[in-house]
Amino acid sequence: MAENYWYYVKDDKQQGPVPESNIREMFDARVLGPETLVWSESMTEWAPASTVESFRVKTIPSPPPLPQKAPPIPSPEAAKRVPVKTVSQVRPWVRFWARYFDYYLFFFFLFFPVYVVIDPSALGRYEFCVVFVVFFWAFVEAFLLSTWGTTPGKWLLKTTLRDSEGKKLTFFRALKRSFSVWWRGMGIGVPGVTLITGSVAFHRLTTKGVTTWDRKGGFAVTHRRIGGLRIMVAILFLIGVTLIYTLESLLRLGIL
Repeated sequence: MAENYWYYVKDDKQQGPVPESNIREMFDARVLGPETLVWSESMTEWAPASTVESFRVKTIPSPPPLPQKAPPIPSPEAAKRVPVKTVSQVRPWVRFWARYFDYYLFFFFLFFPVYVVIDPSALGRYEFCVVFVVFFWAFVEAFLLSTWGTTPGKWLLKTTLRDSEGKKLTFFRALKRSFSVWWRGMGIGVPGVTLITGSVAFHRLTTKGVTTWDRKGGFAVTHRRIGGLRIMVAILFLIGVTLIYTLESLLRLGIL
């Protein structure tokens, strides 16, 4: 019988997948505790290990006796610290907007000037623009992930991508992932196909907790709480992009 593979959260970062025998050893060694969030393909969402049958009785040791001596009083500096609030690690809409932020940014800072200079009429061929932006972005994304460790959209919406050891991806691993997203998630940029492939990827992420390309590549995507300022910047940027494209279309059609 095949051994189950598990993901777990340690130091606010998603780790895995690891075989069940390995994660049991980590519980036995108390590297992980009862409140560690775990997930496998048989589950619909992350759950504390103490509530999972595979680890509840057999793996997690009983805690040691409480100390008889009262713990020291926290310092004033420690008392002022605000605990880090955890957020859901399955956030399909955050990932969606982070990716489209990157697409729009890439288009307006590279493709838009090129089209204006070389062939202004190409801007009116929406499908043509989308297919090329989605394709060439795969190379740019791989470069950014292997050097900077993130992309503008992921950085803005506090989404991190690492390998199973918590390290930045190499260029070729990042490129392989980018093209898997290009094919499986974006349907090579063809609008009608993108709607289908995107819906399938959305459903898998919300039900399984991981996308096909991240599961096969062993990639870990983690999310942190997004502040109001970052959300405002993302919204204003997307509104600005829409207005610019609308204005350009009206000018090209002679309406303005």
